[in-house]
Amino acid sequence: MHLGAHQGRHRAPRTAIRTRFLDRRTVAATAVASLLVTGVAVGAETIVGSQADAGQASQAAPVDDSALGVAADRVSRSTLRPAIAELQKEQKERAAALKDPRTAARQLLAERGWAGEFSCLDALWSGESGWDPRATNQSSGAYGIPQSLPATKMATAGKDWRTNPITQIRWGLGYIEASYGSPCAAQAFKQGHGWY
Repeated sequence: MHLGAHQGRHRAPRTAIRTRFLDRRTVAATAVASLLVTGVAVGAETIVGSQADAGQASQAAPVDDSALGVAADRVSRSTLRPAIAELQKEQKERAAALKDPRTAARQLLAERGWAGEFSCLDALWSGESGWDPRATNQSSGAYGIPQSLPATKMATAGKDWRTNPITQIRWGLGYIEASYGSPCAAQAFKQGHGWY
């Protein structure tokens, strides 16, 4: 009886230690899963070994705190910094496009192989919206730089379609390509019909 009580005293700390390591593994596995869901590729084995599953983690050997810290630092340096840099680049591009949407349009035209068609696009959208991302046609409700009708069609290009010129331009170029084949063909159609 005395032996059983003595063993019980030693079990509690071992359980507490095992639970502490299990919690660290769960936190690490959750962090990895969160990064993977957002599209950042992270090697789960680097952080939690081959025992990423919480059920298996309780059977695994404890994770060394210093190894977890090194792995977390490696994750932040190798994956988070480039993702943040990409986000900052997009924000700068958007700010530049708000000042001059034509610059963004030139780049997007070149990406589609339409670099020589900027003059047609400029004439088309200067007449439609004056390149104003908030331009609204009072009679029809057409909206934005490409004058999408209904305006909500641009949501297929991005959630920020109401205010982001780049999103509107991307949608508008996709519409032009699908409907007319090129900006010059769209401009020629508009000249003959008064709309596009």
